[in-house]
Formats: sequence, structure tokens, C-alpha cells
Amino acid sequence: QFARLGETGKTMISLVLPPGLPRSAGYPHVLPVPAGVTSALLLLKTRGGPYTSYSGSLETPEGRQVLKSEGLKSWAAGDGRIVPIPLPSAALQRGDYILRLKGHAGDKSEEVDVYSFRVVAH
Repeated sequence: QFARLGETGKTMISLVLPPGLPRSAGYPHVLPVPAGVTSALLLLKTRGGPYTSYSGSLETPEGRQVLKSEGLKSWAAGDGRIVPIPLPSAALQRGDYILRLKGHAGDKSEEVDVYSFRVVAH
């Protein structure tokens, strides 16, 4: 999905991700990034929570952290919740990624779900 953001001329792409890692070597969830896209919005489906807030850690399969987002909020969607995570264009490099979602409530934090996807540049 593409969205043109107001009068700024910036283009955002979005991807809805269910939780889980692929069972095979293939990555079924692909984020195609055409030329001109300046940011992405990952919409993470989760059954956990609701928590006061969430944080997400974007990592390579080797475990190198690429980006960390904190203070994320969720909204109800069907029998679960959606947590949006914006990604700047600097994080949209071609490759495979794992996103770890943590839920926070009071002084407790726990890993809620893990997601995987592949960025493909056009």
C-alpha cells in the first residue's frame, strides 16, 4: 500500500505483519520499496495485551539491532490489537529483518511477539 503524505510529496508504504517466524528458509512477508518511498509503516498484529505501551527492536537475522522504537501505542482490531511502527527510509535497506515486540505495563516488560519480513528494493 502506498500513501502520499499531504503536500510534502513524501510517499509512505505500509505492511501488515502477523506474528511468527517463517518455518522454512523463505520469507513470506515482503516489503517492496519502490524508488521515491521515504518511509514505511509496519502494522503488527498481536494477541497480547493490552499493555500501557510497546517497544519494537528491528534486527538483522544475525542479531544486529538496526532501529529501536519506544512508547508505541496499540488499537483494538478484531480479536487482537495492532501496533504501528514507523520506519525511516534509512532503515529500508534491502535484506531480511526480525522485529521483536515488547509489551510494557507498570514496571513489567515482556516479549509479546516476533515478526519477520524481507525488504526488496525496486
